[in-house]
Parts: sequence; structure tokens; C-alpha cells
Amino acid sequence: MDESKKLKELVIEENVKVHREEASVYEKIHPQLFNWYHNAKSWNDINFLFSLMDLRTGLRVLDLGCGTGFLTTKMLQKKNADIIAVDLSKDMLMQLEKKLSSFPQGGRVALINKEATAFLQGDNTRYDLITASAFLHHLTDIKELLDLIIKNLKPSGLFYIAYEPLKQPIDSKLQFALHRFFRTLDVAFFNVYLKMLGLKIDVSHEKSIADYQTTLGGVDPVAIIGHLKGKGEILRFDKFATRAFGIFAFILDKMVKSQNTFSIIFRKS
Repeated sequence: MDESKKLKELVIEENVKVHREEASVYEKIHPQLFNWYHNAKSWNDINFLFSLMDLRTGLRVLDLGCGTGFLTTKMLQKKNADIIAVDLSKDMLMQLEKKLSSFPQGGRVALINKEATAFLQGDNTRYDLITASAFLHHLTDIKELLDLIIKNLKPSGLFYIAYEPLKQPIDSKLQFALHRFFRTLDVAFFNVYLKMLGLKIDVSHEKSIADYQTTLGGVDPVAIIGHLKGKGEILRFDKFATRAFGIFAFILDKMVKSQNTFSIIFRKS
């Protein structure tokens, strides 16, 4: 087995382990996904995506790395969306399955426990929309997945990348100092929040191969956009700040102008 395949298997194994440990408390220990600031932005993107599609017909939607259903449950509230939710972790899918029981339309979601690349390689469906939230940074080969996604999109189909760690330098010393100050505040409040919930978590995986691209400094949106060039058009490219608490994300994003996350909306030719 060559080194790239060995690395991919190690990353997969670590992700299965980490998400088995985190699944039952995932949403509590990742409030940055669910606070008012990021939640509003996610809804804005979802509404924009669905405004571009013909809601009079049945939509085929694929949510890769769906986790506990951050995007799946939002998209399920839109009309005529039949969703396939794919995740490597059966433990995360179990949490999503519990959520779906409270949705009258929950039966429109099919849960698939499989690694995303392997799923796409064996899937002949053509989708109106493919989404990936906080997912690409877990991969060793992003370009391989992008090529498969493009193949599995219908003409004019949409691809939404959400909540990926942004790989970019902060050039201004003042901006960097303010960024570190508010990040430190956010972490301090987050630790208090965890104590109030009685949670003790091991965040060492954030520097492990589970979050593989994060160990390399994040995901480079310029490289992604360059790889998608000629295959369609970029409809949105947003850089923004995310923190555990929305107020700190707002301050960093709107006042300090320090972003650590990005999203992309792409439409296939």
C-alpha cells in the first residue's frame, strides 16, 4: 500500500474514533456551529441555494459528512427536497436519526454510513445540490472529492462548501493582536460554559490527523476555486469569523475584519 493510501486510512480511523467519542455531545461542544451569528449566515446561504432551484419538482440533495444534521435538518424544511445524508460515523448518524423523528418529513432523508469518496465512486445519481459542512478539512485529498462531486452534479447543479477553516495569513500586527485577544476571551467563556454543563472534553484531536487539513494550517479556498475553474461558476465566496459565542464572531468579523472560516457556492456548467 502506498503512503497516500496509508495516510487516508489512518485519517479515517481517527475520525471514526473521535466522532464516536463526541457524537452524543457534539452540538454542545461545537456551539460555533449553532450560535445566532453563524446560524443566521447558514440560513442565508440555504435560502439562496433553494432560490436558485425549481422547487416545483422533486429535488435530489446529497449532504456529505452530514454529522448530526446541521445542514440536513435545515434543508429538510424546504419543499420537495429528498436528501441522502452520508457520514463515516455511524454514531453521528444515530444522533441525526433521533432528530429526524421530530420532523413530519423525516422520512425524506436516507442515512448512509459510508466514507464519502467511496460512496460517490459507486453512486450514479445526479444531484441538484451537494453540500459539505465542516467536512473537507477531514480529508487527505480534497481535489479527488471535488472531481467526484462535479461528476455527480446535474448540469447547473449546485455545490455548497460551508464552515471550513480558512488558510490565510493575518498581515496586520494590530489585527492579529485583536484577533488573539477576542479568541482568548471566547475560549475562556467556552471553558466556563463546559464546566456549567459538567462536560470534560479532550480537544487534542484538533491537532491530530482527524482534522487533517487543520494540521496543515487550514483549507485553501484559492486552491479549491482554482480547481473548480472551467467547470462552472463561483456564485458566492465568503470569508467570515466563527467563534463559540456569536458576539465574539460578530466583533471579529465586522469590526476587527479577522476571518478564520469560509464558504463557497458553486454552480456546475
